Amino acid sequence: MVALLENYDSIIVFALATRTITDKNLHIRLSEKHLSKLRAVAAAREQTVTQMVEAWIDRLFLTFND
Repeated sequence: MVALLENYDSIIVFALATRTITDKNLHIRLSEKHLSKLRAVAAAREQTVTQMVEAWIDRLFLTFND
């Protein structure tokens, strides 16, 4: 069992070491009221604000009008 856990840990470490993410920034202006609300909802859902924004972006769809 210990050998399995050691192998499992090394796989996780390898996955973390090989994962490349380039972070980008998004700066927006919000009122204090809206920022507080966003943070409160994120805390209630046990998510970060970043996770909430990414989920919202994932729900968007693109339409192209030529």
